[in-house]
Amino acid sequence: MSRTSVTAFDSQTTETVSMALPKISVSSNYTVIRDAAKDTAISNIQSLVDLPEEISFKYSDIEQVNTSLKATNKPTTKAGYQVIIRDEFIQRTTETDGTVHDDPVSCYITFRTTRGANIVSGSDVAAIINRVLSAALMQTGDAISTTYLDRLMRGATKPASLV
Repeated sequence: MSRTSVTAFDSQTTETVSMALPKISVSSNYTVIRDAAKDTAISNIQSLVDLPEEISFKYSDIEQVNTSLKATNKPTTKAGYQVIIRDEFIQRTTETDGTVHDDPVSCYITFRTTRGANIVSGSDVAAIINRVLSAALMQTGDAISTTYLDRLMRGATKPASLV
């Protein structure tokens, strides 16, 4: 049986834009610090001892996938799974008067869907993650801007173009 899937944004065009991504050389710069079933964490061995970085990857089965949206048609199943990727590190700031602050930074990517969704590969998930990044950067054409992130960090959640 073949499957066809549609989303609200299928008709929107996609464009290839260039954005520098940090190169994470896992094999040479990281070591495994937690290796449990469906839960792995790696630590940056290149970072200073007092400025650690930890990236973790976790898979979980979930009984019911919920969103704030209501579907018109019944899902094939309520059960699903989630994948969480987390990067946590310490950022050190030195003030002009010599005062030093260490601040924790944490960023999560959470992907969650039902087992019936027609999302079957890493490429499918990467396209969804790229869509979220595009929304955060308010990408328009070839332009990638952090202006919307600047607004979000000040508590302004409505995109400027919709104000």
